[in-house]
Amino acid sequence: MFKHILIGFDGSAHARDAFATAVEMSTVLGSHLTVMQILPSYESAFASPYVQPHAPTRELYESRALASAQQALAAPLEAARTRGIECDAVFRFASDAQRALLDHARGTDCDLIVLGARGPAGTEPMLLGHDAASILLHARVPVLVS
Repeated sequence: MFKHILIGFDGSAHARDAFATAVEMSTVLGSHLTVMQILPSYESAFASPYVQPHAPTRELYESRALASAQQALAAPLEAARTRGIECDAVFRFASDAQRALLDHARGTDCDLIVLGARGPAGTEPMLLGHDAASILLHARVPVLVS
């Protein structure tokens, strides 16, 4: 049924649950998993009308952010591969996480998007976070919110 599952991953508890759900689905369906983590662009991380004398260079910021993201995904990806699941990771710097994930989904052969209900800043009374709600509205493939 679903041959290529795209997982939006931000490191939150909800994203880890979504990853586990996608791994279980992939085990049953034999799907390929792509885990995508959107990292804040340099501009969005350091957007300020004021000079920030201690802001790192773009190269330093991006190398540190990418290394941290890769480290955060290393164990989950290895656990999935140990179960015989074909998976890869994609990292993108963007100021708009929803658009970056949707653009990636449209540019690949993914046929399901799996997301956590809320990101790391999610508040408990909310059913869905802003990113998850926006992706649900604009995706051209089914979306599973875990």
